[in-house]
Amino acid sequence: MAQRTSPLGLAGRPLAGSALRCALWAPVPRCRSCRPASTGPPVKEGEVLEMRMETLTSSGQALGRIGPTRWVVMIFGALPRELVQLRIVRNYRSRSEARLCRILEASPERAAPRCPLFMQCSGCQYQHLSYESQLYWKREHVKQALSRIAGIAADVAPTVPSPLQYHYRTKLTPHAQEPPPGRQRRARGGEDDIDYSAIGFLEQEWGSTRDASGRRWRKVVDVPSCPIATEALNQALPAERAKACTGGQPKGKLLLRDTAVDGVAGSRELWSDRRNRLRRVQA
Repeated sequence: MAQRTSPLGLAGRPLAGSALRCALWAPVPRCRSCRPASTGPPVKEGEVLEMRMETLTSSGQALGRIGPTRWVVMIFGALPRELVQLRIVRNYRSRSEARLCRILEASPERAAPRCPLFMQCSGCQYQHLSYESQLYWKREHVKQALSRIAGIAADVAPTVPSPLQYHYRTKLTPHAQEPPPGRQRRARGGEDDIDYSAIGFLEQEWGSTRDASGRRWRKVVDVPSCPIATEALNQALPAERAKACTGGQPKGKLLLRDTAVDGVAGSRELWSDRRNRLRRVQA
């Protein structure tokens, strides 16, 4: 099995397990074993409060701290320095996660997302941030990962902007909807709250659907068109959705790639990743 390494492979040493997770969550203060705080969370699940967000994680969540213990609260949809109203949805051993209620003071770095599914779909994390700010934060995340995990005080060069901000991605790995673990798909014609024709990405936040053991489970958000994918990939999505409706589409993770074969752009490969076994379906 190949070893996982630090971001961009710049640290020069392998990272795995908790060390890799810490690299990706660099702004979150945590000890090596992630032990629970001695006093516990100062907020209750369901509690509504106002707070000023401080920074942005590499996963796109805004991070703020409250109380004398500087307890961490993380939330999707907010930006650093914004004053927001939020609801605590879940407490963990070292942090709380919240859901955005409303923005009381917006950041000048805020931008209008182009995708109507932003905040529902987990495919993108930064569309509510201006492109210049995206470049800044990507550089900051690399610097933090190098300094906090690898102990390298590197002079990270500014992020090189892309000539295309949208319709640039030549590979998508959407999901085809499957039943929750432990639940069989109901017979044709039966009532079900799950859209099995959905082709897209998982919900941004954990939904209300539960699997057979009672654990919360994320459904697939159907994505008719993805604004960051090339036009060739967007043209391929309806055909894959039609196959899902008729039962002709393998379930699990798919791989759509817009490549140039023999100098001809727009050729397409389709792979199916079911139970971590990636296999070619068609080309």
